[in-house]
Amino acid sequence: MEEEFNKVGAATLRVDFRRYEGNFDGLRKYDGYTKLFNFLSREVTTTHREWLGQSRGSDAAGVSALSSHTQMQSFDDLSSTAEVAAMHAKLVELGGTPPGLDEVLPAQLNKKPAGLRSNP
Repeated sequence: MEEEFNKVGAATLRVDFRRYEGNFDGLRKYDGYTKLFNFLSREVTTTHREWLGQSRGSDAAGVSALSSHTQMQSFDDLSSTAEVAAMHAKLVELGGTPPGLDEVLPAQLNKKPAGLRSNP
């Protein structure tokens, strides 16, 4: 159960994780996720997946099922920037050239909600 890191582009990192949960009466179950960190758009896209499959050998088709859920988040909406900073460092280690952290991280983590404000 390890994460796999792949440089997709100069400013994009893909992180994949897949876990084999076991064999139940001939059905194999897997789950995993993919996270795509795009440092130009300042977004992370997370896709969770669950696979269920049955193998019947080479001469017969098996059955399979897949469920997935995808979520996109702006770096501004994350509760912490620690993962963004770690993935930025990993992309640089893999030869990527993303914008600097000072350009992609939110200016302030505990921002006040957007809306009208009065000036005293």
